[in-house]
Amino acid sequence: MIGKAKSNKSLSATLAYNHKQGSEFFFSQNLVSGDRHDLAMQMSDLQKCYTGKGKNLTIHAQLSPAISEGKKLTTKEWQKIASSFLERTGMGRLQCIGYLHRDKEHVHCHLIVNRVDENTFKLYDDSYIMLRSIRAADEVAKELGLTRAMLVKEKINKEKIGSKQEFKLFLENILTQNPKNLEGYFDAIRSGGYGLRVHRDKKTGEARGYGISKGGTYMDASTIDRKLTLRNIEKYFIEWDTVKEKTKTEWQDDNGKKLDQEIKLIRSIKPDKIQIPFEIPDAKSSTSLASSGLETSPHTDIARKKKRRKSLGRISKPSFH
Repeated sequence: MIGKAKSNKSLSATLAYNHKQGSEFFFSQNLVSGDRHDLAMQMSDLQKCYTGKGKNLTIHAQLSPAISEGKKLTTKEWQKIASSFLERTGMGRLQCIGYLHRDKEHVHCHLIVNRVDENTFKLYDDSYIMLRSIRAADEVAKELGLTRAMLVKEKINKEKIGSKQEFKLFLENILTQNPKNLEGYFDAIRSGGYGLRVHRDKKTGEARGYGISKGGTYMDASTIDRKLTLRNIEKYFIEWDTVKEKTKTEWQDDNGKKLDQEIKLIRSIKPDKIQIPFEIPDAKSSTSLASSGLETSPHTDIARKKKRRKSLGRISKPSFH
C-alpha cells in the first residue's frame, strides 16, 4: 500500500475535489454529525478560530493498496485502514473526513484532515508529512497483511540497479570498439539485442536524446550514466576524430623528418670520399698481378727498379791478371 500526504491552503477546494460523482463518504473522526456538509462546516468553523500565522491549515492524504487488494476491501476494512493510518502519523486527535474513489480500477481513499487542534487551537506539526505518511502506510499494510509498497520498491530498485549496471557495461563495451559515428553506435546497440528509442525534436527531427531497453526494462541514457548521454557521446566522436587526425599528422611529420635526415646525409657525402672496396688476390692464386691492376701502380714500379739495382750491385767485377 502506498501512502502520501501534503498540506494546502484551501479546505473547501480539497473537499470539492473529493466530493465528486462516484465518490463514497466512508469515514469521519472527531466530528459530531454524519452529514458530510455539516462535517465540512464544523471543520471550516474550527479553522476560523485559529489566530496564528500558519496558512496551510488542511492536510490531504491518500492511501492506495494494490489493485487486486483494493477491490476486495470492505468499507469496514477501509475504515480500519484510515483510523490506523491517522494514529501512526499523530493525527488521531484531529478532525477528518474520508472518501473512497471506486470510479477507477485502482480503488483508493482520500483523507481530509484539519490541522487545527480543537483542544489547543494550535496547528499540527506537518514537518516531513510525506515521509511519515509513507512509513505509516507501510506499517498499516504490514499489520493487515497487505502488499507493502516499500518491499515492492526495494525489489524494483534492485532490478533497476542490476539492469543499470548491465546497460552501462553494454554501452561502454560498444565504445571500446570505436564506432565511426553516432549512427554506427546506434546500429551496434540494435545488433546487440537491445531496443533503441531516439528522442527527436518535433520541428527539426534532430536527435536530442536516447534510451535502451531489454526484457521489458527501459532506461534513458542519462539515467544509466551521465557520460553516456547523447551530448557526451557526440563529444566522444569529435575527440576520437581529433585523435585520429593528430596521430596521422604526427606519423606524417615523423616520417617526413626521417626522410629529410636521409636526404641531408646523402648530400653531405662528397664523391671523392667514396671508397669502393676490392679483393686482393692471394699469392698462390693463378690470378696475375696484371689482372688485379697492381702492376700499373707507380709505387710498384719504383720498388722493382730499386730491387734490380741492388741485385746488380752484388755482381763482382771481373779480375784481370
